[in-house]
Amino acid sequence: MRPVDVGYRIVSRDPSQIEDLLPHRGRMKLLDRIIELSTEKAVVSVRPKDDWPMAGEGHVPALVLLEVVAQTAGLVCSLRVGLDGEEPPLGYLVGVRTGTFFTDRVEIGAELTCRAEISFFMAGYAVLKGEVIADEEVLFSGEVQLVGS
Repeated sequence: MRPVDVGYRIVSRDPSQIEDLLPHRGRMKLLDRIIELSTEKAVVSVRPKDDWPMAGEGHVPALVLLEVVAQTAGLVCSLRVGLDGEEPPLGYLVGVRTGTFFTDRVEIGAELTCRAEISFFMAGYAVLKGEVIADEEVLFSGEVQLVGS
């Protein structure tokens, strides 16, 4: 896998890099692989699994896609707030400004792509637009607010 130069450090596309940037572990780590990552935007690959929160009967409710967007947004914010070389602080989803679900559930194993891009950032507070796509069809689109501790 080719590493990505984000200006202040090299970020691998290796799935373990996600754990360097987000505190989520075990079944709460929903992201599988980084496709693109910068201090402005992230694109990740995701496949819903049987052990995901609220999974059952071969699918997960679409509500989980909001958390996928929040975690993808968290990757961007972790890079951005860590520009001084220090360990990025924990971040929290503090609001959902907009959110539209175009499905009510997602099948386990579906190949999903999530994109999140900063629309506003100041002093550890960020607003990011995000969407989750499967087979070129948007499943969720929204705008989330995150704040670092």
